[in-house]
Amino acid sequence: MKKLVFSIFIMLVSLFVFPVPAFAKVMIQEKGNLSVPSTEVIDDDLFISAESVDISGTVTGSIFAGAGTIDVKGKIKGDLVLGSGKVTITSSFVDGDIYIGAGDVTLTGSMVGGNVVIGAGNVTIDSTTNIKGSLIAGSGNLKNSASVGRNAMVGSGSVYMNGRVGKEAHLAGGTVELGENSKIAGNLMYALGEDNGQLNQNPSSSVGGSTTRYTPPVNVNRDMQKVKADIGRAGMMARNGWLFVSFLGALLVGMIAIKLFPRTTHGASIEVYNNTLKSLGVGFLIVVFAIPVLFVLAFSVIGLPLAGLLFGLFWIKVYLAKLVASFALGTFVAKQFNWDKVSSYAVFFLGLAIFYLLRVIPMAGWIVSCLFTWVGLGAIWLYVRAKLKNL
Repeated sequence: MKKLVFSIFIMLVSLFVFPVPAFAKVMIQEKGNLSVPSTEVIDDDLFISAESVDISGTVTGSIFAGAGTIDVKGKIKGDLVLGSGKVTITSSFVDGDIYIGAGDVTLTGSMVGGNVVIGAGNVTIDSTTNIKGSLIAGSGNLKNSASVGRNAMVGSGSVYMNGRVGKEAHLAGGTVELGENSKIAGNLMYALGEDNGQLNQNPSSSVGGSTTRYTPPVNVNRDMQKVKADIGRAGMMARNGWLFVSFLGALLVGMIAIKLFPRTTHGASIEVYNNTLKSLGVGFLIVVFAIPVLFVLAFSVIGLPLAGLLFGLFWIKVYLAKLVASFALGTFVAKQFNWDKVSSYAVFFLGLAIFYLLRVIPMAGWIVSCLFTWVGLGAIWLYVRAKLKNL
């Protein structure tokens, strides 16, 4: 029994302490400021998190940053993904796309090679900024004077556009205003919150195509049957929406795991691929024995803190197990079609998509979820045990 408890304990915590190579720069600090000075060059992706983040150097990959405040003044050859209370991007060069979720966002004097996607309270983009792709934004207030190479799609409490748009503009807000420097090459479609409101367009602005106001249709003659049907559809949409959000979360976690821990994720998925039945049996035994062991520890005063820690780690492993099994499934499908040159990320996306499609099958979804969990847990345990034997 002691040996079993020890084995389960090793399975739960070993991936967190077992050294694995990381093919990315990771900078994490709970307090204070983290900075990348202008003289520093990071020749890979950068994952950075702190109270405040200042990036002035060069990053040849993508940046994933989370902080209370983020200031970017550097050169990024990949994408820029930011989550913060306040984001300021000044005199920066971003070859890829920019994705921002923040309270306040300011872009000044920057060049963006791809798209800019923003969800924020207030967004200000000045005229010295150039966006070669599209501008997609949802915010409380938006003021954009930048040049947009493709389309502008904005939904905001108030929208002020005062720059060039290379193709179409779709603008929706309580107020929509086109400044004197606004030049829309294609069509303009706009929507206003107030029925009596009007588009505020400066005479010096121009629209190359048609200008259309969108007014949502109102149907006051709906009967109760239609209302019930709408409620049913809304419930189904909510469920599907949650599944979609869950899928995106799992996809993000899995891709980060592949990026940061490639040997572990590939090794565990190979165990699933080569030893499916063995992994299934081992995973089933882990689930059967782990939960009683955790409860026994929880009822002892000394073991209560350890039980709480192990219980949290166990559910993390249950979540990761499904991702490992999905990776193995994607590998199996790719091999059947001789997709030898497909990237690991694409293989994982394929397997995860199939897993989520199987989950929505009535009556069978929970069985699929259990099987993936057991197989993944067993594969992780087998992989870690093999590595520990070689220490």
